[in-house]
Amino acid sequence: MDWTPKYSVGLYHHLGMADGPSMDEIDQAFRAVDQIPDLAGIEFFSGTCVTLDNAHQVKQRLDDRGLQCSMIHHGEPYIRGSFPWAAYTSPDAAERREAIDMCLHAVEVARALDGLGVYVFTPMDGADYPFQQDFRAARERTLDALREICAAAGELKVALEFRPYLPRGWATVGSMSKTLEIIGELNLPNLGAQLEVSHTFMSGENVAQAAWEAARRGLLYHVHLNDTQLPQDLSTIFASSHLWESLEMLHWLREADYPYYLGMDVVWTREEPIRSAQQFVSNTNYLLRVLDAIDADALADAMGRNDILDTQELVWRALRETS
Repeated sequence: MDWTPKYSVGLYHHLGMADGPSMDEIDQAFRAVDQIPDLAGIEFFSGTCVTLDNAHQVKQRLDDRGLQCSMIHHGEPYIRGSFPWAAYTSPDAAERREAIDMCLHAVEVARALDGLGVYVFTPMDGADYPFQQDFRAARERTLDALREICAAAGELKVALEFRPYLPRGWATVGSMSKTLEIIGELNLPNLGAQLEVSHTFMSGENVAQAAWEAARRGLLYHVHLNDTQLPQDLSTIFASSHLWESLEMLHWLREADYPYYLGMDVVWTREEPIRSAQQFVSNTNYLLRVLDAIDADALADAMGRNDILDTQELVWRALRETS
């Protein structure tokens, strides 16, 4: 199958958590990004590496390289820990307002960069104890926040990202299943899902099926490629621990003709970010070559019969042929 992935990387990988970096620092980060092969897009934190004040200059850097702004993370207040208890589901109306306004600002940054959209990440919302959270109120507040953010986003996409725990013991939005159920209930034209590989492993879902279920509906707006050693969310290099699951996910993304970005999301304070991103691309491109080497009709037939012996033979033969 002819399917060419579109890779993106966060400029924040090369800026750290700097507040208001200078354009010289931003240019240095772009020069680092220039060393990563096959890039089509750049992801940004709103309020740190890009703001409404410097968006025009950042957009020029993108245009000079023929790159798109893939997604905008809603940014600074969230990563600074401004919501220690809850964000969109907080009992405090002022705190909920701050969380929504944070996303509305990200929408404006995304629009200024002609980006694909923004993603809404909700791991601060949830509970640590039984009888701590009013599930009815949390549900309605989550839906209300998404309605307002999507209305403001207009033509931009809004991708809802899940994580089942951390820092909360149970997250309000903790799985792809829950994410798709919320999207279906709201039925908004620009609301979809963001899948992060490590979060899907944490949720106990099959990552390939989770990707397929969202992508086949046209509701998978962004993917964060990474890996982890469970039960933690380590954000390690894609396919470094779960090679088979990663290969299967790419197979089903390709089957669904997923059209958006594969974003590289790794903890950039731990691995050197340029080499890490290069390894992400190398790993993914290799796995795609493995898929190309598999007899697609034979694989479909074997899976249709649930014949693990035939699928193992086909996949291992492709691994040998491409090694």
